[in-house]
Amino acid sequence: MTGPDGGIFRSDLLAGRVALVTGGGTGIGLGIASCLAEAGATVAIASRKPEHLEPAAAELRGRGARVSTVETNVREPEAVARMVERVAGEHGRLDILVNNAAGNFYAPSASLSPNAWRAVVETDLYGSFYCAQAVYPIMKAQGGGRIVSISMTLHYRGWPLMAHATAAKAPGILLAAMAIPIPVPQKRMPLETRFFVTASARLITL
Repeated sequence: MTGPDGGIFRSDLLAGRVALVTGGGTGIGLGIASCLAEAGATVAIASRKPEHLEPAAAELRGRGARVSTVETNVREPEAVARMVERVAGEHGRLDILVNNAAGNFYAPSASLSPNAWRAVVETDLYGSFYCAQAVYPIMKAQGGGRIVSISMTLHYRGWPLMAHATAAKAPGILLAAMAIPIPVPQKRMPLETRFFVTASARLITL
């Protein structure tokens, strides 16, 4: 079934749902936020750079989206907890988390500084875990939710000048997110995780 604008999803498919997209102020994150909004979701976009948030929110609102913004640094678990608390408090629920925040740049391994290594690993790996961990109690209390993590293909076989990004993506986003939302066997709930890789702006489900 297609939506009235010819898209593949109905415009009310996610009506009443609240989605949080980290790294949602630019690029793929903004594109994901736009798609969620077009499907009827209320969207909260997060970024550590406040200058990205309001222009992105204005763009989405110009298309009729219901959107809020929150500044956060996913490398800091306390900041992540405040972000999730704020979004859930403002909108009354939180149904979808998209772990999209990431850092990346080309750098030779021989000269990659410890700070550069930490910046990427802590954003991509630690940040995805912190966010999934923070939303889990809320989604559990609601009876379910969805956690979507965005990755890339570099970790399949490694890539020159990308040791930091490969290390961050290979074990982390899939395993860290998938390890959290496991309900007790006696009472299973519909809380699912999904793992996506990006190739330019394309999303490929695994």
